[in-house]
Amino acid sequence: EKLLNKQEMKDCKYLCLVGGFSASKYLQNRMIKSFGMTSKHRLKFVVPDKPILSVVTGAAYFALNRDYIKARKLKYTYGISGVLSIKEAKKKGITQDFIDKNKYKDQDFVRNCFKAVIKKGERVRYNQFVREKVNKMPNQNTAKIEILRSDLDDPLFATNDNKLATIVLEFTGDHNEIEIEFEFFGTVFKVFAYPKSDPNARKEIDVKYFKKEK
Repeated sequence: EKLLNKQEMKDCKYLCLVGGFSASKYLQNRMIKSFGMTSKHRLKFVVPDKPILSVVTGAAYFALNRDYIKARKLKYTYGISGVLSIKEAKKKGITQDFIDKNKYKDQDFVRNCFKAVIKKGERVRYNQFVREKVNKMPNQNTAKIEILRSDLDDPLFATNDNKLATIVLEFTGDHNEIEIEFEFFGTVFKVFAYPKSDPNARKEIDVKYFKKEK
């Protein structure tokens, strides 16, 4: 009910029941009564003869053909832990208390800010790339790129609770700008990171959409 009341669902006309429990006549009758053609939602129901096989068949098709899934609507916002100037942090609504606790000593920057790369509810195509740029702090020999996830539309803070994975880059020259690329697939996405002036130092990691770093 809550999902169907969302603006993006206004053109929804069908509801398909799959999985073992959807074979239950009781469930089907309750769903049809609540969401079928005689309800305010007026949805047409699609129930396969063997609902549980629909799940298995879909998994089999995906195993045989990775291009079977064309796009995914993201359930979460994904991004990286980044650094903002104090002015930028305040403009985003970050509290003064957080700024005081995460301010670099004697510098006008705040660390542990959530920089969204792609937001909850957006649709990503299979093999789609999304790019982001960040700068490492002066005098750093290494940079930690923390991959984050949040169920908020516009998260502000990077915490251990929303960390999925980490990439560590080592710097041997005078590199400041870091290129970060997200490449989205069916069940995982890849993250690539490298100094802009040294693409050969590129590192990558596979991340599951829902798995948290231990």
